[in-house]
Amino acid sequence: MGEGHGHDSDGAEDWTAEWIANFGAVPPFATDLHEITPAGEAAYRSARRWIFEPRDDGLSPAHKELLMMVMNIAVSNRDGAVTHMRNARRHGATVMQIREALAQCVLFLGVVEFLKTGQAVWQACREL
Repeated sequence: MGEGHGHDSDGAEDWTAEWIANFGAVPPFATDLHEITPAGEAAYRSARRWIFEPRDDGLSPAHKELLMMVMNIAVSNRDGAVTHMRNARRHGATVMQIREALAQCVLFLGVVEFLKTGQAVWQACREL
């Protein structure tokens, strides 16, 4: 399979296009996942597409991103948490909404666990 970008050897559609359209680049984890299992990477994109699809009775894009931020904090994924905080702000989440979500993380995770990732999210939010 080539260099991990473009068309697969079986002629599959360019798998990078959706990543580039959504993020401006292909995240390293997506490249790795695609190299390990193209079907797994395609399934991930499909699930992500469904989650972020707009619905009249669904969560707003900002709230979806806040949920992703909180879950990334819970598993100590600093880069993911900061990325989703920035996406939440880009979709209209207020600083107060970020603060409320971070406070819930402190309440649920405890201070020590929160500091592993949550503090970096707040610091990145203050820089925006």
